[in-house]
Amino acid sequence: MSISLFKWPRNLVFTICLLLATPWVYIQGRQVDVVTNHWLVELSHDGGPELAKRVARDTGFTYVGPVLGSDREFHFLHKGVGRARVRRSIPHTRQLRVHPNVVTAFQQTGYLRTKRGYKPVEQVLQAHKKHITQKAKPLRLPNDPDFGKQWYLRNTGASGGVKGLDLNVLEAWDMGYSGVGVTTAIMDDGIDYLHEDLKFNYHAD
Repeated sequence: MSISLFKWPRNLVFTICLLLATPWVYIQGRQVDVVTNHWLVELSHDGGPELAKRVARDTGFTYVGPVLGSDREFHFLHKGVGRARVRRSIPHTRQLRVHPNVVTAFQQTGYLRTKRGYKPVEQVLQAHKKHITQKAKPLRLPNDPDFGKQWYLRNTGASGGVKGLDLNVLEAWDMGYSGVGVTTAIMDDGIDYLHEDLKFNYHAD
């Protein structure tokens, strides 16, 4: 059964366009879950990805991949179903469940994505005031000639940026946190480990 979006109220269509980042919407004052075009599918035996691909092909779905840590659960996608909708697609779910190799299938709901903010410097200093052993003084800037280009370390609001929206590292350094004795693991194959800032602190293993 197909439903034409052009017959829906304009405000509902606009709301659904924003559903990629929300798990539910309010329709006429009622909270309604938002479902996606993704399914969790559990198979009857350990047939692995090959069996899962065959089941997806038999039912008109697209195989996405296995669920981490499971040999029987897989992620399916149906391109004929809208990415965000307020009603579950019962026919598609039934089509999966009647397959002889499927134990169960469940259409996935959306999830909430929230942009992380930042804490004001005053709030951070107040929360860590017991660590501050000296009176407030002007922040000391590193002698790195390129420090001014690293806006994420000290955001001065240049080029339309938000002043203060940075990592607050200057305040952390003034509070005595230097990173001494801390080892940071970086998963990247493009590190210039011979750079003068890294070559004496770099551990290949």
